[in-house]
Amino acid sequence: MLFSNLFKSKSNVKNISATALKQLLKQDKSLKLVDVRTPNEYKQGHIENAVNIDVFNSDFVSKCESKFKSSDRLILYCRSGQRSMNAAKKLEKAGFESLYNLNGGVIAWSRL
Repeated sequence: MLFSNLFKSKSNVKNISATALKQLLKQDKSLKLVDVRTPNEYKQGHIENAVNIDVFNSDFVSKCESKFKSSDRLILYCRSGQRSMNAAKKLEKAGFESLYNLNGGVIAWSRL
């Protein structure tokens, strides 16, 4: 039993569907949207009110720390959900407490 616990994910990052996010954004204006794609991708279209902080930049975590409090509810997204999950895990290690990953990214969002 102890051995299997060593390999359990200790991540508190929650996945959220595009439909659930759309509903949540109507209810909670304190949510912070973070687009972790490149600036060029961001310019091609993004979710309204999202802040663009490229996860590939070496100062990604410090930029997030300067813009947000560790207690802020952050919704991270990218094109498909892969980069944003990696970004969320980086922020979790840095002490951010309430992190959500948009499942399917802007691809899923654009289908709404």
